[in-house]
Amino acid sequence: MKLETRIKAIVTHTIEDFNNSGSHFKESNKKIIKWLASDLMNLKDIEELSTIEISLLILQKLDSLDLVNLEMITETITNSKRSDIVQIRKKGA
Repeated sequence: MKLETRIKAIVTHTIEDFNNSGSHFKESNKKIIKWLASDLMNLKDIEELSTIEISLLILQKLDSLDLVNLEMITETITNSKRSDIVQIRKKGA
């Protein structure tokens, strides 16, 4: 898969997951996806990062703009058992 296509797909899926959790951005998704994908393509060695590493970079960038609460996301992941996370998802669905 071409690197640019891969990066755009990861950005798109990360943004879609964020929106599916009930949160939304003031800016259009297309604008945010284009900006994030372009920004990530400029990073050195981006092609060596895994999908989860790229998703975390996306969340860090959104957190720096106060668009997501990365601290809350991190606490949820690190302080919860898998079964707890599944229950959170079911309640929010």
